[in-house]
Amino acid sequence: DSGASINAGAGNIVMNGRGQNASTAGNYGIYVYGGTAQAIGTGTVTLNGIGGGVTNSGSNMGIYIAGAGMVSAVDGTLSVTGTGGGAGAGVNSHGIYFSNSSSTLTTTGTGNIIIIGVGGNLAGSGDVNYGVYANVANSIKASGGGSITVTGVKGGQANSYGIVVNSGSGVTASGTGNVTLLTDTLSFGT
Repeated sequence: DSGASINAGAGNIVMNGRGQNASTAGNYGIYVYGGTAQAIGTGTVTLNGIGGGVTNSGSNMGIYIAGAGMVSAVDGTLSVTGTGGGAGAGVNSHGIYFSNSSSTLTTTGTGNIIIIGVGGNLAGSGDVNYGVYANVANSIKASGGGSITVTGVKGGQANSYGIVVNSGSGVTASGTGNVTLLTDTLSFGT
């Protein structure tokens, strides 16, 4: 829900979600809208989301972060894995999708960020299924000494990419960490 908060203190957070198998659109594995999930100190955060959808369902993200939603850690690892769903002629089922200003995955200390996104609708005819879709500024940011590794695998059909970083969006390590992008197909700055 909008504005909801999960704070583990120095403990760990683990979220596992699977979208429902419905023919309507929007069956997200994990949806963070305007809320926060955070751990401090060496606490880790782990998200695993799988999109649902059957028939001609589209827009089934594994993990969808929107409305200024934020998932954060400090010195612990932030690990996020999303697999898009979708079926038939449904389109836009991304593994991990960021939309709306200030929606972000971030570490503020030495914590590393590890992201794996797999686009959906591998068996259907619907296209535009991205592994990781960063569509807002600072979508993925390590502002301390942490490094960022993003692995993206494109989904089914044409016009699908492993990683898409739109113009004005970003994957940023502003401290001493490195940024590594691993993908089969990359669309950058369009």
